Amino acid sequence: MSHVTTSPSLSLARLPPLTALRAFVVTSRHHSFSDAARELHVTPAAVGQQVRLLEEHLQQPLFRRARGRLELTEAAILLLPHLDRAFDHFQQAFVHLVAHRDEATLRVAATPSFAAKWLMPRLDRVREAMPRLRICIEATNDSAVIEDGQADCAIVYGAGHHPGSRAERLFGEAILPVCTPAFAERLRSEGDVRSLSDVTLLQEDGAERHPRHSNWAHWMGTGRVPQGDLARVVRLGSPSLVLDAALAGQGIALGKLRLAEPELEARRLVSPFGQVQTLETAYHFVSGASDRAERHVAAFRLWLREEMRIAHGSTGILAADPTA
Repeated sequence: MSHVTTSPSLSLARLPPLTALRAFVVTSRHHSFSDAARELHVTPAAVGQQVRLLEEHLQQPLFRRARGRLELTEAAILLLPHLDRAFDHFQQAFVHLVAHRDEATLRVAATPSFAAKWLMPRLDRVREAMPRLRICIEATNDSAVIEDGQADCAIVYGAGHHPGSRAERLFGEAILPVCTPAFAERLRSEGDVRSLSDVTLLQEDGAERHPRHSNWAHWMGTGRVPQGDLARVVRLGSPSLVLDAALAGQGIALGKLRLAEPELEARRLVSPFGQVQTLETAYHFVSGASDRAERHVAAFRLWLREEMRIAHGSTGILAADPTA
């Protein structure tokens, strides 16, 4: 027959007072009521009283005097390691709580393409600039997240009409043809690089699309390039998908300049025609009327402006951008 041994347990209500346990742990460390009192900022008599209270609760002594100092009894030696670990856990819990309290969270909403192509490559820089600020980014085209209280601020693309919220123009947008260097070289080897006949043309056709200008028909109508075969136009649902298709060598894209900046700077994309067409729409920084995170919103806005200043002067094509 097997035997199961169970350990006695106490409810929280029957445990000794926390102040008595703390007095015992600190006294055990110093072997002195006086030194323990200095650490706990109380009188030696108060420490001694708490230790005697614990001894009465346990019904056994915890200290004995030997050569002018307090020595631990067998009961104290058995009890102390467990209490040391328990107080370590207490301290860690409060350190974690304070750190969590001091680390604020800023909820940022941004259009999906701006979040993917502009914000994501810069996450390490925003963490370096604001190390105690946790940035939570929600990719959405719905500017109502500010009014609904789901975000503290938002980067919205459009005309800048946001009733009930504070909107500030960040920077304008422009479009230009972009493709990979290899694709551009192939066009040059086949003849006139400006001729778009028999070339796959990529353009966006989604919620972030400019109503008139983000298409090849308008671009060709301005006389920038000879009329091409619009039957070869491939429409994609977002400007980030347009740039991804161009990066994959699928054709020439009408890409948004701001979103293409990292790829142009790294020469993963080039502009075979080098022509920039300014759009009327722009990116706006939108914040609510609430002051819950006003200080962090202001810090994030300043960081955005500094990043724009760096980005817009980083390459020749960006420096010449008329929307800067």
